[in-house]
Amino acid sequence: MGGNLGVGNTTNHLTPVQVHGLANIVAIAGGRDHSLAVRSDGTVWAWGWNTYGRLGDRTKTNRLAPVQVSGLAGVTRVSAGAEHSMALTSAGMVWTWGHNNDGQLGDGTTINRPAPVKIGGISGAFGLGGGVNYSAVLHT
Repeated sequence: MGGNLGVGNTTNHLTPVQVHGLANIVAIAGGRDHSLAVRSDGTVWAWGWNTYGRLGDRTKTNRLAPVQVSGLAGVTRVSAGAEHSMALTSAGMVWTWGHNNDGQLGDGTTINRPAPVKIGGISGAFGLGGGVNYSAVLHT
């Protein structure tokens, strides 16, 4: 569909293929038509459809290959909802971006965000997950 395999084209593949340009991956997540990966250096990479800014690169441009998510460091985990994305840092902070029609980004608005926003009021987060129009965070 939108390049959610990250291999530089929209061809369907019946066997596993390696994502171009990524190495040392420690975490992955897949949403509706987009994918996320965390490198061992704590950076986040995204590819696929970019409606609502779900790739976090400050654009709405679909990407056939990975692009770095803007402004994130120290990330250990990611989660992909249908059209939004989430990241958890080693310090227990949560960042979200993408579609926000039902407030799934947790920033107190319904404004779509094409770049990550830090979610306030959460400390000690250690897990996260996203669905169609919701997000969940485990914290102390």
